[in-house]
Amino acid sequence: MNSSSSLRALVPKISKMDRPAILTDAIEYIGDLLEEKKKLEDELVEIEEENCKRSDSELRSAKSDKLHKENMSAVKPNQVSSSLTNMVKMEVHVEVNQITKREFLIKLYYEHKRGSFAKLMEGIDSLGLQVIDANVTTFNEKALSIFKVEVRITGWFIYSVICIRHRKTGIFDPGN
Repeated sequence: MNSSSSLRALVPKISKMDRPAILTDAIEYIGDLLEEKKKLEDELVEIEEENCKRSDSELRSAKSDKLHKENMSAVKPNQVSSSLTNMVKMEVHVEVNQITKREFLIKLYYEHKRGSFAKLMEGIDSLGLQVIDANVTTFNEKALSIFKVEVRITGWFIYSVICIRHRKTGIFDPGN
Protein backbone atom coordinates (compact mmCIF):
# COMPACT_ATOMS: atom_id res chain seq x y z
CA MET A 1 0.00 0.00 0.00
CA ASN A 2 1.53 3.36 -0.98
CA SER A 3 1.44 6.59 1.03
CA SER A 4 -1.36 8.25 -0.95
CA SER A 5 -3.70 5.27 -0.43
CA SER A 6 -2.82 5.26 3.31
CA LEU A 7 -3.61 8.97 3.48
CA ARG A 8 -6.83 8.42 1.51
CA ALA A 9 -7.88 5.82 4.10
CA LEU A 10 -7.38 8.31 6.98
CA VAL A 11 -9.18 11.31 5.45
CA PRO A 12 -12.98 10.88 5.59
CA LYS A 13 -13.88 12.90 2.48
CA ILE A 14 -11.81 12.71 -0.66
CA SER A 15 -13.02 14.72 -3.66
CA LYS A 16 -10.85 13.07 -6.34
CA MET A 17 -8.57 10.08 -6.40
CA ASP A 18 -5.48 11.84 -7.79
CA ARG A 19 -2.52 12.71 -5.57
CA PRO A 20 -2.91 16.56 -5.46
CA ALA A 21 -6.62 16.28 -4.55
CA ILE A 22 -5.86 13.77 -1.78
CA LEU A 23 -3.20 16.12 -0.33
CA THR A 24 -5.53 19.13 -0.56
CA ASP A 25 -8.35 17.21 1.13
CA ALA A 26 -5.95 15.98 3.85
CA ILE A 27 -4.76 19.55 4.53
CA GLU A 28 -8.36 20.78 4.79
CA TYR A 29 -9.20 17.89 7.13
CA ILE A 30 -6.21 18.71 9.36
CA GLY A 31 -7.33 22.36 9.43
CA ASP A 32 -10.84 21.28 10.47
CA LEU A 33 -9.38 19.10 13.22
CA LEU A 34 -7.24 21.99 14.49
CA GLU A 35 -10.30 24.28 14.59
CA GLU A 36 -12.27 21.65 16.50
CA LYS A 37 -9.35 21.20 18.92
CA LYS A 38 -9.21 24.97 19.53
CA LYS A 39 -12.98 25.11 20.19
CA LEU A 40 -12.74 22.23 22.67
CA GLU A 41 -9.76 23.82 24.45
CA ASP A 42 -11.65 27.13 24.74
CA GLU A 43 -14.68 25.29 26.10
CA LEU A 44 -12.46 23.47 28.63
CA VAL A 45 -10.91 26.77 29.78
CA GLU A 46 -14.40 28.27 30.24
CA ILE A 47 -15.48 25.25 32.30
CA GLU A 48 -12.31 25.43 34.43
CA GLU A 49 -12.80 29.18 35.03
CA GLU A 50 -16.42 28.57 35.98
CA ASN A 51 -15.35 25.82 38.40
CA CYS A 52 -12.66 28.09 39.88
CA LYS A 53 -15.18 30.90 40.38
CA ARG A 54 -17.68 28.52 41.95
CA SER A 55 -15.05 26.94 44.23
CA ASP A 56 -13.63 30.33 45.17
CA SER A 57 -17.05 31.72 46.09
CA GLU A 58 -17.87 28.56 48.07
CA LEU A 59 -14.56 28.83 49.97
CA ARG A 60 -15.12 32.52 50.68
CA SER A 61 -18.67 31.86 51.83
CA ALA A 62 -17.60 29.03 54.13
CA LYS A 63 -14.72 31.08 55.56
CA SER A 64 -17.00 34.10 56.01
CA ASP A 65 -19.62 31.99 57.79
CA LYS A 66 -16.96 30.53 60.09
CA LEU A 67 -15.52 33.95 60.94
CA HIS A 68 -19.00 35.36 61.52
CA LYS A 69 -19.90 32.51 63.88
CA GLU A 70 -16.60 32.92 65.77
CA ASN A 71 -17.04 36.67 66.08
CA MET A 72 -20.69 36.45 67.11
CA SER A 73 -19.99 33.78 69.73
CA ALA A 74 -17.41 36.07 71.36
CA VAL A 75 -19.86 38.99 71.59
CA LYS A 76 -22.89 39.12 73.85
CA PRO A 77 -26.16 40.04 72.08
CA ASN A 78 -26.55 43.40 73.86
CA GLN A 79 -22.99 44.36 72.86
CA VAL A 80 -23.58 43.90 69.13
CA SER A 81 -25.18 47.27 68.45
CA SER A 82 -22.59 49.22 70.47
CA SER A 83 -19.64 47.42 68.88
CA LEU A 84 -21.11 47.93 65.39
CA THR A 85 -21.48 51.63 66.15
CA ASN A 86 -17.85 51.77 67.26
CA MET A 87 -16.71 49.92 64.13
CA VAL A 88 -18.51 52.37 61.88
CA LYS A 89 -16.83 55.32 63.62
CA MET A 90 -13.33 53.79 63.37
CA GLU A 91 -11.39 54.92 60.33
CA VAL A 92 -8.44 52.86 59.15
CA HIS A 93 -5.84 53.90 56.61
CA VAL A 94 -4.18 50.98 54.84
CA GLU A 95 -1.16 50.94 52.53
CA VAL A 96 0.16 47.75 50.93
CA ASN A 97 3.44 47.52 49.01
CA GLN A 98 4.71 44.39 47.30
CA ILE A 99 8.33 43.51 48.11
CA THR A 100 8.61 40.17 46.29
CA LYS A 101 6.04 37.84 44.78
CA ARG A 102 5.22 36.46 48.24
CA GLU A 103 6.27 39.29 50.59
CA PHE A 104 4.38 42.49 51.30
CA LEU A 105 4.76 45.55 53.52
CA ILE A 106 1.46 46.53 55.15
CA LYS A 107 1.01 49.85 56.97
CA LEU A 108 -2.12 50.43 59.04
CA TYR A 109 -3.03 53.66 60.82
CA TYR A 110 -6.03 53.35 63.13
CA GLU A 111 -7.59 54.33 66.44
CA HIS A 112 -5.92 52.32 69.20
CA LYS A 113 -8.38 50.41 71.38
CA ARG A 114 -8.04 47.53 73.79
CA GLY A 115 -7.74 44.25 71.88
CA SER A 116 -7.42 45.90 68.46
CA PHE A 117 -3.91 44.55 67.86
CA ALA A 118 -4.98 40.98 68.69
CA LYS A 119 -7.92 41.27 66.27
CA LEU A 120 -5.58 42.68 63.66
CA MET A 121 -3.21 39.72 64.05
CA GLU A 122 -6.13 37.27 63.80
CA GLY A 123 -7.28 38.99 60.62
CA ILE A 124 -3.81 38.82 59.08
CA ASP A 125 -3.59 35.13 59.99
CA SER A 126 -7.03 34.40 58.53
CA LEU A 127 -5.88 35.89 55.22
CA GLY A 128 -3.12 33.27 55.03
CA LEU A 129 -0.33 35.72 55.81
CA GLN A 130 2.64 35.03 58.10
CA VAL A 131 4.03 38.07 59.94
CA ILE A 132 7.81 38.22 59.44
CA ASP A 133 8.41 41.56 61.16
CA ALA A 134 6.14 43.96 63.06
CA ASN A 135 6.54 47.51 64.30
CA VAL A 136 3.77 49.16 66.32
CA THR A 137 3.81 52.79 67.44
CA THR A 138 1.05 54.42 69.51
CA PHE A 139 0.44 58.09 70.24
CA ASN A 140 -2.68 59.96 71.42
CA GLU A 141 -4.94 56.91 71.08
CA LYS A 142 -3.79 56.31 67.50
CA ALA A 143 -1.66 53.40 66.33
CA LEU A 144 0.61 52.85 63.37
CA SER A 145 1.32 49.19 62.67
CA ILE A 146 3.83 48.22 60.02
CA PHE A 147 4.07 44.56 59.07
CA LYS A 148 6.32 42.67 56.74
CA VAL A 149 4.27 39.60 55.80
CA GLU A 150 4.75 36.54 53.66
CA VAL A 151 1.99 34.62 51.94
CA ARG A 152 1.73 31.11 53.36
CA ILE A 153 1.33 28.53 50.66
CA THR A 154 -1.74 26.54 51.63
CA GLY A 155 -3.90 24.28 49.54
CA TRP A 156 -6.61 26.94 49.32
CA PHE A 157 -4.10 29.61 48.31
CA ILE A 158 -2.42 27.44 45.67
CA TYR A 159 -5.80 26.52 44.18
CA SER A 160 -6.86 30.19 44.08
CA VAL A 161 -3.60 31.31 42.45
CA ILE A 162 -3.75 28.50 39.91
CA CYS A 163 -7.28 29.55 39.01
CA ILE A 164 -6.22 33.18 38.65
CA ARG A 165 -2.95 32.50 36.83
CA HIS A 166 -4.46 29.84 34.57
CA ARG A 167 -6.54 32.57 32.96
CA LYS A 168 -3.35 34.52 32.23
CA THR A 169 -0.64 31.96 31.45
CA GLY A 170 -1.74 28.50 32.47
CA ILE A 171 1.50 28.09 34.46
CA PHE A 172 2.09 28.47 38.22
CA ASP A 173 5.40 28.11 40.02
CA PRO A 174 5.10 28.68 43.80
CA GLY A 175 8.89 28.94 44.09
CA ASN A 176 8.99 32.30 42.30
